Amino acid sequence: MSFLGLKDMIKPVCSNKILTADIIEGDLIYLENTNAKIVRGNNVTIGTGCKIELVEYKESFKKDEKSIVDKNNKI
Repeated sequence: MSFLGLKDMIKPVCSNKILTADIIEGDLIYLENTNAKIVRGNNVTIGTGCKIELVEYKESFKKDEKSIVDKNNKI
């Protein structure tokens, strides 16, 4: 008898979809598969599949090596 984990039972509904936004703001931000003009937050992580024009952050900024961030500013 084998047991399936929750992620084995649920298939992604939105795989291969891209979120597009002008501005994304928050305290703790983690993005994947996102196109945005501005991302602004305290702690910002840009995961895979992103193209961001500008990231403004207060504490930390991390970016997946395959994602594109045109400019980032610590504010």
